[in-house]
Amino acid sequence: GLTTLEELDPESARLLAQFKEWATCHWGSKPALAAFQALDSTRRKKMSYAQFVQGCESWGFTKQPKLLAAMLDWQDHKYLQAEDFAFLDVWKPPAWLTAVPNAEAAESFRRFLLNRFGHILKAWRSCLDKDNSNVVSWHEFQEAVRHLKCDIDVAGAWLALDDDLRGFVTLHEL
Repeated sequence: GLTTLEELDPESARLLAQFKEWATCHWGSKPALAAFQALDSTRRKKMSYAQFVQGCESWGFTKQPKLLAAMLDWQDHKYLQAEDFAFLDVWKPPAWLTAVPNAEAAESFRRFLLNRFGHILKAWRSCLDKDNSNVVSWHEFQEAVRHLKCDIDVAGAWLALDDDLRGFVTLHEL
């Protein structure tokens, strides 16, 4: 089997994805080295958590930089190095991690399902919960929306439905 960070700890995954999105906006599609160099104000190739926080705040990233520093320090050195940023160049986080909840898109999807299937339970059983697990994952939701050709903000609708970030949606939430 395979387990992703967003399944184990969706709130941490969301913070990392927001940091990656911010870094990509500033330093392009491969931001790891440039982001580290920009935040490493002392140019010592090692950055304390405090320096990281200060660098993030001066560059405009204010979403829990102290917590983020500890998360990036995967070897528990108590400081950051360029290699701690390497994942930024390769990780492709799912769209919902950086989306904004869109209740209107979620409601539009509900109406679409009602119009198409006549009842939410019928839609749930025939196109959403195909494995009868009583929950729908992000991937199942995304696939159902694509298959149904429903034109909505998929990630925003997902976040509006999965507002507790459990990583799945139940029939009750839909």
